[in-house]
Amino acid sequence: MKAKTILIIITWFLFQKVAIAQDLIVFKSNDSINCKILKENNEKFIEIAIVVNKNIEIGSINLTEITSIRKEFYVVSNKQKNECFDSIFTNNNEIIIGKIIEDKKDWYIIYELPNKSKNNIAYSSIKNLIKCNFISQQNTEKVLPIKKLQTNNNESINSVFQNKKYRFSFDGIAGIYSGFKNSNFISTPKNYGNQLRPNMGFSTSIHRSINKRRNILLGVKFSSLYASANAQNAQITSPDSAIYSGELVTKLYLNTIGPNLLIKLGKGKSLNSYALQFGLSFSYYNEITSISNYTLELSGLAFSPSLHFLYDYKLSKNFSLGTNLGYEGGALNSVLVNDNGNQSIKRLGRTNSINLGRIGLSIGARYWF
Repeated sequence: MKAKTILIIITWFLFQKVAIAQDLIVFKSNDSINCKILKENNEKFIEIAIVVNKNIEIGSINLTEITSIRKEFYVVSNKQKNECFDSIFTNNNEIIIGKIIEDKKDWYIIYELPNKSKNNIAYSSIKNLIKCNFISQQNTEKVLPIKKLQTNNNESINSVFQNKKYRFSFDGIAGIYSGFKNSNFISTPKNYGNQLRPNMGFSTSIHRSINKRRNILLGVKFSSLYASANAQNAQITSPDSAIYSGELVTKLYLNTIGPNLLIKLGKGKSLNSYALQFGLSFSYYNEITSISNYTLELSGLAFSPSLHFLYDYKLSKNFSLGTNLGYEGGALNSVLVNDNGNQSIKRLGRTNSINLGRIGLSIGARYWF
């Protein structure tokens, strides 16, 4: 009883002094209720506190009756008009919080976001619309009573406002090596190495949130890139001074794997979301050049730090499409050389190192769960 009394006192303080920090629950019946969520650690009910006739009542609500939960959202009194926003629920189970400034019934809505930017949305894209109601905290008869529904239904609500715990992504990549140069083991035609600068490939990653807000995720990423070059009627001199002529072909493969940290920016409560990604990976470099009956293969491992900026557009609460713009570094200071079957290790040093620095743009899909 003592613990419950303390809880009631704390909850009363929250309702009376920090009204703007209350939560908004929207029901499938299109009604809504302001309350303070006390517990939401099971899959059937949430426990809430609410002011009823100037008293604090504590009860539970069945999650199957709820459409969405908007934390720290309060239906305010007339004195707080400037702090009151409307709620637009889209067909993608997303919410838009803003002030509706023009409502063309069954056509479109123009709304203003808290940052004063104006947008519009078609009625065909709206599943539910709840306009801000101006009520007084003393006028408690307008507040819905607590619903105490007991059911064995295990269905739970997955609020669109909550960041997911896991993230899986798959992207197609198009990029360019920012400072790539040929290894100069053999003499190649002028500007031949520039053909190897454009690259393409794919990447895949999986992340898991590591904090309570679920906006910081730790994961591992793998990417595979490919580039090629060719020259007709070329002539080269091998390291042993032999001369070869014919079609010169070079194929370059770069596979990168390693851990990275993803930090989501903002509150992530809109269709658009942004993030920064920091990686500390290793890249395996493999370059194969052939002409006539001669083949030169270079391979090696390099440390490859990276920084990426991510943008996602949510299609649903689990799926989104996104782009990724970033830079990955690295330099190969020593290579394993296979010169027509003769293997050796060659240390290049900083001056002759193979620069793996590359800029890439990727487009792909993300799955959150």
